[in-house]
Amino acid sequence: MPKESVTAGICLLSLSPPSILMVYDAGESILQKNGGKYLKPPAWKLPSGRAKDFDSSPVTTALRELFEETGIKIEENQIDRSLIFERVKRSSRPDFDFHRDVIFMVILEKRIQIGVPVDPKIRRVKFIPINKIPIPGSGMGEAEVPPSHIEVINALVDKASDRLASFGKSPFNFYLPTEARE
Repeated sequence: MPKESVTAGICLLSLSPPSILMVYDAGESILQKNGGKYLKPPAWKLPSGRAKDFDSSPVTTALRELFEETGIKIEENQIDRSLIFERVKRSSRPDFDFHRDVIFMVILEKRIQIGVPVDPKIRRVKFIPINKIPIPGSGMGEAEVPPSHIEVINALVDKASDRLASFGKSPFNFYLPTEARE
């Protein structure tokens, strides 16, 4: 039977001002199936991480990771399961055949207080204004948001377009460019 690993997280989108909660991850070395190591570079990313054996669901993993990486605690009933990004791909890590990414979006009318991260790889946590998010090639800051996280954010904005409209917000104000503007 194929074995699957899961990464789950939460995209906290603040409407006022328009921004996304991101964490600055120091990076790590990840063992690959071929015995080599992948050096994950430092990056701004959505709060997310790998499921542990004691996590009962991707929602449980996402809530735990949000707290560990940002110090923010939200309740399970705040997660709208219709605002979900899910992707399955072949795993390059030992002991797993497939890897599943599950990211939920939570829309906040305004920013909430950021706590203190417990995860030692997390160096900073902040709500970054949409137009200041360091996309690849932008030269904005010392680290960029990985293209995979930009894809996730844009897919979640697509799914949230009706919800954003109910707040009088156009989804076009929340999309991230997929490459640096000239």
